[in-house]
Amino acid sequence: HFLSAIAIASVLLCLLFSILRMIPLANAVGMFFVVIMLLYAISNEGITKGIFFFIIAATFGLFFEIIGVLFGVPFGKYHYNPIEPLLFGLVPISVILMWFVVTYTARAVTEIIIPKNVTPNKIHILLVLAFLDALIATSWDIIMDPVMVNVIGMWTWEEQGLSLIHISEPTRPLYISY
Repeated sequence: HFLSAIAIASVLLCLLFSILRMIPLANAVGMFFVVIMLLYAISNEGITKGIFFFIIAATFGLFFEIIGVLFGVPFGKYHYNPIEPLLFGLVPISVILMWFVVTYTARAVTEIIIPKNVTPNKIHILLVLAFLDALIATSWDIIMDPVMVNVIGMWTWEEQGLSLIHISEPTRPLYISY
């Protein structure tokens, strides 16, 4: 797929520009990536389902991020640093949009592993699909979070816990939230 190749290139460019601290360029590529993933979702699911998935994922992301920032649940206590505008003064808009990107990417990869023609009418298949989605989304975060925290300084963990790749303890509760 052409869109898949563009999506992969966008992720790599965004990561590279982030590491080089070229934040405006990384943000621009990141927003381009969001648009590409939305087009990819629409091409795979149809316009209604693709946009619905986008809205649901972004809304869930906003909810979890606001709860996380205000109450430290489910990820632990953290706050976003004001390196870009914060929605409601709490969460960067790019973070909300990335919830869609991460969850839809996880779904797309899961469908490569278990194609759509495998009917998820049995509970064990649904559980396997959910587990794979969560595993893929968490894997994405394990790769991106150290860059976002240690290189870009997007957020700061207020509680220290079990260290995993130079980030505090978000992975277990993050996996559950996905």
